[in-house]
Amino acid sequence: MTDPEPRQPATGANPPPTGSARSEPAGRSGGVEVQAALGREIGVATLVVVILALVGVLLGALWQWITPGAVVLMTGDGPVHDNPSSENYIADDGWFLVIGAAAGVITALGCWLLARRYRGPVVLVGMVAGCLIGGVVAWQFGRHLGLAEFQRLLDHAPVGTRFRRPAKLDALGVLGVQGFTAAFTYTLLAGWSRWPQLRRPTPEEWAAMYGPWQAPYPAAATWHPGQPQRPVPPQPPPQGPSG
Repeated sequence: MTDPEPRQPATGANPPPTGSARSEPAGRSGGVEVQAALGREIGVATLVVVILALVGVLLGALWQWITPGAVVLMTGDGPVHDNPSSENYIADDGWFLVIGAAAGVITALGCWLLARRYRGPVVLVGMVAGCLIGGVVAWQFGRHLGLAEFQRLLDHAPVGTRFRRPAKLDALGVLGVQGFTAAFTYTLLAGWSRWPQLRRPTPEEWAAMYGPWQAPYPAAATWHPGQPQRPVPPQPPPQGPSG
């Protein structure tokens, strides 16, 4: 009597892969996704720095245009200040401070609203760096506006001529005002945010955190093909006829 031939295992009878084998590709894909998200945030932060540096040109022109400037009088002995006790000598620093503070608040609001998908410390660092660079650009660009004409008048203006001295920044500490106000405003907005990620999560993020049917807002519980069926609670048995 011959031994029976061994039966071949049925298709699909192989045991499922272990949890470690399944989780390893998922972990790698998660790490790649985190790196991709960080790269996007760095790209947005770099764009913010470039934009703020270019905006510094406009702020410098505004500073030179809005500042009254000190008045110089040409005399027989050379140029002198027309009014030595005028407050215009400190107005240059004051107007630069006011413009920088206003620009910092507007910058923080713009980054918070326009880059809402990338809110976080990376954009904050880029915003502060851009404000500091933009402040230096505004100072250097603004101080050279009208400087050549001022030098020409110092050399060739006739006696009795009064002319304006271009804005001049003496208190260099105000260069950091824009970055300080931007960081303060952005941090204040982050502290008032109701979302841990500083933005409204997507339905996929809510599903990952709370489960597909425990999302705090209805958009996350929308049915998508491929999702498991939503559990239906048991219904009470129908009531029979009385009596």
